[in-house]
Amino acid sequence: MRLSRLWLLILVVAVAAPIAAQEGSENGDKRAAKEKARQERIAEYERKREERRAARQTRRESEEAAKAATERAHDPTDLSPAEAQAVESARTDEVVVKKPSRAERRAAQGAVRLPRELARAQGFVRQSVLARDPSVLAYLDLVDTGEASAQQLGAFGNFLGQNGFLDLALTYYGTALSVDDSDSLLWLNVGTLHRQAGEIDRAAAAYTRALRLNPNNAFAHYNLGATLDGLGKYEDALEEYRIALTLDPSLGDPKTNPQAANNDRLTAVKLMLYQGQTGSMGLPLVELPEGKTP
Repeated sequence: MRLSRLWLLILVVAVAAPIAAQEGSENGDKRAAKEKARQERIAEYERKREERRAARQTRRESEEAAKAATERAHDPTDLSPAEAQAVESARTDEVVVKKPSRAERRAAQGAVRLPRELARAQGFVRQSVLARDPSVLAYLDLVDTGEASAQQLGAFGNFLGQNGFLDLALTYYGTALSVDDSDSLLWLNVGTLHRQAGEIDRAAAAYTRALRLNPNNAFAHYNLGATLDGLGKYEDALEEYRIALTLDPSLGDPKTNPQAANNDRLTAVKLMLYQGQTGSMGLPLVELPEGKTP
């Protein structure tokens, strides 16, 4: 029995020994492969480092040669062919690197920097069907130069407003007021655009500003009355209508103002008939006499 166990132990050892030797050999091969890969990475790193060092040295020598040649450039006969080439290369590099700034490019194009909202509006109109009209392009080009007057900006705003582009129209009028905020006609039309857009409070504020500049503007009184009517301030609205008709009785003529049909005066009864119709009694945009393009 003991002999059997001894033989069994010998057999196990005999079988295990080659396996262990094989595993040891495989582990050794793996270690050798890893070491080889590590050495290759080191060699690659060293090679690239030497290449970078050589490139820096070459660039430094080229810069020094160009500098020396530039210092002697006042006398081209003193330059060797290599130095002359270095000078030319340096000048070429300078031209390539020194690109014109955005401001310089715009100045070269004769353009000005427009307010952001106005620039967006310009781009939108140029991309729209409106730009097929030569007169529209004339206005756009004029605005791009920065030389459009306040009334010219407003006149283009009128065109846009009459074609249903109320937000764009207000953008151009905003720029017009930044040029000249003392023109009562501009404020009058700003109020009308706000009223058409349903912005009644802003419309009332714009009409009020127009009347501060020109208290005798019958249109502004009339449209302020229409706006106050929409806000439910009927007594104040009636007073504005009264002043408007006093200043310009033709506003009660149906030929001038269709809202006055069958009635030559704006009375409290007329006012009540139009309750709830916000802005229904307002007058349209007024023409700006100096708004045409040159």
